[in-house]
Amino acid sequence: MEKHPLWGWIPTALVPNSPELGCRWQWVGAQPFDAPFFDETLSRCMSEPQNSGRYQTLSTLDGLVEMAQDLPAVEPTAFIFHVSRCGSTLLSQLLCLDESNIVLSEMPLLDELLQLPKRHPQLTPEQQETYIRAVLTLVGQPRTGHEKQLFVKLDSWHAYYYDLIRRFFPTTPIVLLYRSPEAVIASQRKHRGMHAVPALLPPYLFGLKPDEVEMLNFDAYMAQVLTYYYARFGTIADTDPRAFLLAYQPDGTALMRDLAQHLNLSIGEAGWQAIEERSRYHAKRGGQVFSEEAVREPDPPYLERPRALFEQLESRRVNRAGVPNGITAP
Repeated sequence: MEKHPLWGWIPTALVPNSPELGCRWQWVGAQPFDAPFFDETLSRCMSEPQNSGRYQTLSTLDGLVEMAQDLPAVEPTAFIFHVSRCGSTLLSQLLCLDESNIVLSEMPLLDELLQLPKRHPQLTPEQQETYIRAVLTLVGQPRTGHEKQLFVKLDSWHAYYYDLIRRFFPTTPIVLLYRSPEAVIASQRKHRGMHAVPALLPPYLFGLKPDEVEMLNFDAYMAQVLTYYYARFGTIADTDPRAFLLAYQPDGTALMRDLAQHLNLSIGEAGWQAIEERSRYHAKRGGQVFSEEAVREPDPPYLERPRALFEQLESRRVNRAGVPNGITAP
């Protein structure tokens, strides 16, 4: 394929405290975005000569928009929302097995752009949309000639930004991936994500006020976060005909089959064999065989509300005609 002058270069981060909204760029060449998280792929590329020089490669966001004009790119195939520890990383890893898929797994720059109006109140929604579209165009540019689909796996707290993403991308399918609250919390106890630590992220992202966070322990706080996620997913599922619920399954192949059915993905026999093999291993630690511990403890009071909302999601999903029935986590 003929290479565009911007081939191999992508924007990666905003310049902190930049009044002109500066943006850093990085050379990735033909490196696939196949690490469990997007920033891990960027780390792999830091030793490349183009990234090791004395000077950084920078532009403004407005300059970025100009550079994205008329650039060949793959339009988003689906946005994947999730509640964390629900199989989303494994799902993105399985999608990465097909070289025709570009998979953006929790891209830091997208998170920065979604939160940008809080830091720059003068930013209009039209400007924000232009910046986000330009970034997805630049990161979604074909680099091998095989790319046909673009999957954007969001951070879990991006449920807060659903309305914004839907307004910017009105026809793109939305995936709502979820798991039982007790299983999510049990996983968080082993290694807590940013959204599972009180006040590490702004409370408004979870429908909470600062004074509601102060008195909660880690598990009770995560239960509040999940309450917000489940309620948000329920509203989206009820009002958005292009959104669908996808339940966690310990078998990654079964999870992928459900996704493929919803999105009409074409996966050949070799593709399914690769998916089955990758599903045997841990999503974040590819060399470790996956094993799942059952959650066997009584439900504390703080799980009552998220559990009820989770069960409502399950009822919505299984009652919709033609929707596959996943396996509820223990």
